[in-house]
Amino acid sequence: MADLNVYYNILIRCKANVEGALLAGIADANIKIQQLPKRGENVDAVPMVAIAKSETPVVDRPFSAENNAAREKIYGVDVVLIEAKNNFSVTEAQERWVEQIERSFHEETLAGAPTVCMVETRNFEPVNRQLLSKNYFYSGRTILFHSVEQRGN
Repeated sequence: MADLNVYYNILIRCKANVEGALLAGIADANIKIQQLPKRGENVDAVPMVAIAKSETPVVDRPFSAENNAAREKIYGVDVVLIEAKNNFSVTEAQERWVEQIERSFHEETLAGAPTVCMVETRNFEPVNRQLLSKNYFYSGRTILFHSVEQRGN
């Protein structure tokens, strides 16, 4: 089972990383921890970056055969640039934003999240794109944070 405190801490640290990337043209107020807008929903302003728990369930498995108390948990976080559909054409700025977001997670650890020991990035691919609001285009990354925790966390 996922430790909600660890997951929330990872989300907070992700937001700090993205804010630290200094995305020109995106105010820090438009970098938010929130779920992606579902069909019929709108966001306050675009462009924005949504930082959300991934739809993929947390992986929870033994860390090693020798230490049964240690668990490896993999927390997925979607870091997604949201743009208005009617204004969308891929620009250098948008490509640069996604590249900057990815680079902000290049370390093997996550500052402020002491249990994270490995970070992987993948292209953002929602499990069910049909559930997302049709008013926007979405691009970004899914970041997988490998965390080593003691049983009970």
